[in-house]
Amino acid sequence: DLLAIDDLDIAINIDPGEGKYYKMRGFSKINSSSLSNNIATPVDDNENILVKIRNSAISDYDVAIELNPKDWMTYRHRGYANHILGKNEIALKDFKKSLALGNDNPSIYTDIGETYFVLGDDSLACKNFLLAIDKSHDRAVKLHEMLCQRESKSSSDVQAGNSYLSLLTWEKGVRLSGEGKHFEAIKLFTQAIDMDPKNKFAFNSRGAANARLGNTEEAIDDYTKGIHVDPDDPLIYRNRGINRDSLKDFYGAIADFDKAISM
Repeated sequence: DLLAIDDLDIAINIDPGEGKYYKMRGFSKINSSSLSNNIATPVDDNENILVKIRNSAISDYDVAIELNPKDWMTYRHRGYANHILGKNEIALKDFKKSLALGNDNPSIYTDIGETYFVLGDDSLACKNFLLAIDKSHDRAVKLHEMLCQRESKSSSDVQAGNSYLSLLTWEKGVRLSGEGKHFEAIKLFTQAIDMDPKNKFAFNSRGAANARLGNTEEAIDDYTKGIHVDPDDPLIYRNRGINRDSLKDFYGAIADFDKAISM
């Protein structure tokens, strides 16, 4: 994805009036799972960089829409970008605009349902999931079962719903942390962990927030718990190593860095 972004930068320089290049670059920025993990910056800046990348993707979508205002897919992509940045009211407008342009895609109803759920309107969320289900959208079926039929589901299905809610709560915490609201973010990360004790992202992010606040020992404890959940994640070892180094635990830091490098 990083190489794709570089190639699209070149394409845009050659033909700045071609909207599809901006749309593709925005898509690559949003969907690149490697961006937040591979950028060589201190751990405390990782989440801020991710927010900046996603905002730059929205800027690309803005240009793409200006060049081709009838492209329903670009509105949907921009809606998703706004959704994961917590700009859910704006996301709804983009999703609805995508539908208004004549594309009755069931995945858009699912996107709208998820956004309403985050906004706390369970009724409209479930209504949109059902609209997507009527059009045979598998993801809508799963979300409806997890979020709209919780009382009648098995314990495993309820846990799946809790895991999804945990990720949503974690994402809210990431946005707050990116705004410098680390105390508030820690509360959300803790809620996410309570919902799903196997949410390694919440442990990692709570560790980063604690590190920003100078709570280095608490940060190390969070990273250690994250490693217990997923002992094969090099990012968490790296983060713990950085914090161990700050406490002059050089042997522990080297061990963590060696482990991260070996993965």
